[in-house]
Amino acid sequence: MRFKLVALTLCVLLAVVVVLGTASCAGSPAPTGPIKWRAQNNLSITSYQYLYQFKPFADMVAQRSNNMLTIELLAPGAVVDAYEAFSAVQKGVVEMSMGVGGYSVKQVPEGDIEQGVPGTFSSADDFFDWYMNYKGGQAYKILAEAYREKGIYLLKSPGPSDTSLIMKTAIKSIDDVKGKKIRASGANVDMVKQLGGAPVTLAPAEVFMALQTGTIDGVFFPTYTIGTMKLWDAAKQVVLGPFGQTSGNMFVSQKSFDALPGSLKDIVNKAAEDAAANYIAEVKKQTKTILDDATGKQGVTVFTLPAAEQTKVRQAAAPILAKLAEATPRAKQLADLINEYIASKK
Repeated sequence: MRFKLVALTLCVLLAVVVVLGTASCAGSPAPTGPIKWRAQNNLSITSYQYLYQFKPFADMVAQRSNNMLTIELLAPGAVVDAYEAFSAVQKGVVEMSMGVGGYSVKQVPEGDIEQGVPGTFSSADDFFDWYMNYKGGQAYKILAEAYREKGIYLLKSPGPSDTSLIMKTAIKSIDDVKGKKIRASGANVDMVKQLGGAPVTLAPAEVFMALQTGTIDGVFFPTYTIGTMKLWDAAKQVVLGPFGQTSGNMFVSQKSFDALPGSLKDIVNKAAEDAAANYIAEVKKQTKTILDDATGKQGVTVFTLPAAEQTKVRQAAAPILAKLAEATPRAKQLADLINEYIASKK
């Protein structure tokens, strides 16, 4: 009798081990109910980045998953400021962040290149093509690896738009930037220095007030923000030139992403790519309308730098990419890919 009891006990224990082993091999159990992520949005809710990329992404995920995964978009500064969002995702304070690579450059030095480098791509379309398609999307793969080492899953979500210099007081040449206080982030911090200006670091939500009070004289921002952020109430000149692009990004805690079943992972990845493409298409349609409104109704002057002035900008920008390439081996790879892409377009 005792032998049979021992044998039965061993059988039960063996069955438990087998079940547990099978569960372990299968990975995390599937969620039993809807999942909710909180995403710290670090750009103005009137910005095109928010309206045409971040919000559509959240809407696509909810719709395509039948609300099995929903993403709450938090207002800028609701939990942390833009420059602390990366750490907040790392620590699990929020599951996701939306902003630009330059906000995370302390943790991911390649973020400045990810955000955009002045004097490089001639258009947002070229930036997008380089990031998504060139050499099989090699740029994204390099960046994703850098983020992954920090416990972060980078979505394939470039949202580039052409950058302009938006000024409170008009300038007549690029030399007039000397001595001016210019808000910048990412590689544009070095651009300001190269032009003889004084770079100022501010979260996007603080820019309007800083222009209005004279804390800053200008800002490197996507061209359309003259209207979407109502900057035309405080700044009356948009300077167009080879200032490159500013590109948004979206990333998730690796732990949160890994916890999703495969079907939801696919939905998130595809929605990110679709939202990025949606952004590119919408910005093209909207920017011209914004500039027409700015010049026709808001008293804004759009000043395109003459050819000689544009050459000065490119010369000032030339050392920036080379300097960024020295940050890490991955940064060097990204810089080489940019130079190769530009050469291939000539």
